[in-house]
Amino acid sequence: MEDQRPAQQRLVDTNLLKLYIDTIPLFDVKNKLGGRAQSLVASRTDLQTWTDIETLLKLTFEDQRDLQYLTHQLTQTRPHRNERPYDFGLRLQELRAVILMKINEDEQNADIRNLQIDNYNNIVKTIFITNLPPNIQTIIRLKNPDTLESALNYVLEEEEFQNFSRLYHTNSNVNKPQPQNFKPIFHNTQNTQKPIPNQNQNFNQNFKYPNLNQQFRNNNTQFPSQPINVQPRPIIQKFPTNQQVFGKPNNQQNVWKQKPVNRSQQIRCIIRKHIQKPHMLQKITTKL
Repeated sequence: MEDQRPAQQRLVDTNLLKLYIDTIPLFDVKNKLGGRAQSLVASRTDLQTWTDIETLLKLTFEDQRDLQYLTHQLTQTRPHRNERPYDFGLRLQELRAVILMKINEDEQNADIRNLQIDNYNNIVKTIFITNLPPNIQTIIRLKNPDTLESALNYVLEEEEFQNFSRLYHTNSNVNKPQPQNFKPIFHNTQNTQKPIPNQNQNFNQNFKYPNLNQQFRNNNTQFPSQPINVQPRPIIQKFPTNQQVFGKPNNQQNVWKQKPVNRSQQIRCIIRKHIQKPHMLQKITTKL
C-alpha cells in the first residue's frame, strides 16, 4: 500500500541513521571483508571505527598516483605490437577514467573542474587518432569525431569494412577459373606425298619412309613448363698486338749493340790531340 502520510513525516532523519550505523558492531564489518583486506584488517587491533578501516583500505588499495604522473603516463601511451586500434582505445579509456576520478576528488571550483575534464577528453582523442594506422587515420580525420567514443565507433566500422573487402577479394580469387597449362595438339596426319619410283631395278619396293610426325610426337609430348635457361655467349675482348701497333721488328739491326769504331779515325783523333807534344806522339806511334 502507498504511504498516505504527509511528505514532512516521510523525511529521513540523518542523525538517527548515523547513530544506527555507529552502533553496528565492528566485528560485523570485519566479517564482510575477504581476501587480502580481511587479513590486513584482522592484524590491526587499533582499528575501532569504520572510519579507521576505510582510511586503511584506501591507503592500501587505492591508486596512489597523482594527477601529474597520470598526465605524463597518458601522453606517453602508445599501442603495443600487433594490438588492435580498438583495444588501444580501451586502454586510453581506462587511464582517462583514473584521471577524471582524481579531478573529481579534488576540492576546487566546478568551472575549473569541467574545463580540466574537457581538456583531458581532447587530449585522449588526439592521442588515439594520431597513433592509428595510416589507412584508418585518414578516414577518421575526415569524419572529425567529437569524442574518443565516436572515434572508436568509426574505427570499428572501418575495420569491419576492410575485413569484408579482404574476404570478398579472397573469395573472388578462389572462384576465378585458373588458366590451364598449354598443351600442343599434334594431329597424326598421313604423309600424302607419293614416292617417286626409282629407275633402279634393284630398288626395294617394300621400303617405307619414316613418319617424322609420329617420331616427333613420341619424343616431345608437350612444351617445357619452365623457361629455358639460355646462357649468353661470352664476348671475348681482343687487344692489338705489338706488331700491329709498332710494326714488324727490324731483325737486321741490333739497337742495343755498340757500333764499331773506325781504328784509323781513332788514330787521327789521337794524333791531332797530341800534335804539339812530340814525345807523346812517339809513344803512341810505338804502341800502335
